[in-house]
Amino acid sequence: MVLKNKKILVTGALGFIGYKLCIRLLKEGCVVYGLGRNSPDKELPSNFYFVKSDMSDKELLRKYISEVDLIFHLAGQTSKFRSEKEPLNDFEQNSLNTIRLLDLLKDNPKKIIYPSTIALFDGIYYPNSYIEEEIKPTTFYALSKYVSELYLKMFFQKYKIPFTILRFSYVYGSDNFRGVLYDIIKSFREGTEIKLFMNSKNILDFIYIDDVVDALILAAERGSGEILNIGSGKGVMVSELVNKIASMLGVAEYKINLSEDANKEPIKLVFNSDKAKKVLGWYPKVNLGKGIKHLLGENHD
Repeated sequence: MVLKNKKILVTGALGFIGYKLCIRLLKEGCVVYGLGRNSPDKELPSNFYFVKSDMSDKELLRKYISEVDLIFHLAGQTSKFRSEKEPLNDFEQNSLNTIRLLDLLKDNPKKIIYPSTIALFDGIYYPNSYIEEEIKPTTFYALSKYVSELYLKMFFQKYKIPFTILRFSYVYGSDNFRGVLYDIIKSFREGTEIKLFMNSKNILDFIYIDDVVDALILAAERGSGEILNIGSGKGVMVSELVNKIASMLGVAEYKINLSEDANKEPIKLVFNSDKAKKVLGWYPKVNLGKGIKHLLGENHD
């Protein structure tokens, strides 16, 4: 592994993606420094150097920047619902904190791997959706992620700070306690009334957490100055997803209800990841059926 023995900073290190990434990096022989706003709710590996801190501590960030070889910047606010209610917080957590980090890197450039989102594309399938002209953010969350992308590109142009941006589709996996897959499984475990927070006719692209971690590591090793889509390239309708999970659980009858707060507009979001396959040599390994089995537990393998 190219990253073996490298010193790596991961911001948002205790988040869903961040923690999975840290554990993989540790297994691969990296020295991992993690930053996070919250205290750990589990015992961390002894060789995982974690510090509870937010991104406003410039001196701490400066110290880590001087010591590490590269940075995975995963810290941020990820709730689209919260972003609509608190756009200022969304900007501070996603855009401003990215700028703070970049500003400290001006005199000591280190490569940044930055996760962005499928939410930039306003519910329309684009076969080549990394093209800038096709970006149409319609939420504060999507806008804050796009602003971060623009600053990454500008700092590269002016200060030669290398970066790779990965735009993820719908990431799922164990320990992720939000999202449509989590909502469906949680509803089935509580009864036969399935509560959805989006239109049941939505067609979405799901990507398993292990494939996402693979993409992040490959982006650190191979990519530079690229914006890459990371998705399965296969769409599934939410109603079909409910049917699939019901069948796997042996549930014959159930009812789907749409939350009053749900976005009722139908969307189709499916990523073409050909560029990531070409640049990184990355391919998704876990199909949706296998991924759902992991979520449901070993009894359903």
